[in-house]
Amino acid sequence: YPYKYRAYLKGKKQQPTGVTTKTWGWAIVEWNDENIKLSVEYYDLVDGFATHIHNCTADCNGPVVLPMGFSPPGLPDSAGRMYASGTMKTYYTVPRENFAWLPEFIMSGRAYCNVHTAMYPAGEIRGQFNMVSMPEPEPEEETIASVAGQYPELTTLLEGRG
Repeated sequence: YPYKYRAYLKGKKQQPTGVTTKTWGWAIVEWNDENIKLSVEYYDLVDGFATHIHNCTADCNGPVVLPMGFSPPGLPDSAGRMYASGTMKTYYTVPRENFAWLPEFIMSGRAYCNVHTAMYPAGEIRGQFNMVSMPEPEPEEETIASVAGQYPELTTLLEGRG
């Protein structure tokens, strides 16, 4: 995937105040012309029940834009939540045409990932998405004639003077 954005998930990034936790992780959104891949890596997770992409800058909380997490095994609690614990990776791929708006949103700087747990239902770890890689733009081909006017010595050489 030539386009890749990553969020480093830590408790201290939670808003309005940070959370002290051993849990941490990475959320990654990457895409090409056909697909978008969303993945999350969780480390030392305890009773996680949801992971989302939210809409807001790093200093505020915003609405959920897209689920990004896991469907852990087990029986749901009274709120319908199923929990997962441990170190794990999860991902899914969707056709880009179904989420054509997502790359622009991720690149806007307003997208963050939040992992919700039983101890911190509003979010235990969080991180803003930042660019990791983007393809280099194709160089524009310049003809000798278009460049020659910019460099007098080349113009002289091309005209046979000098």
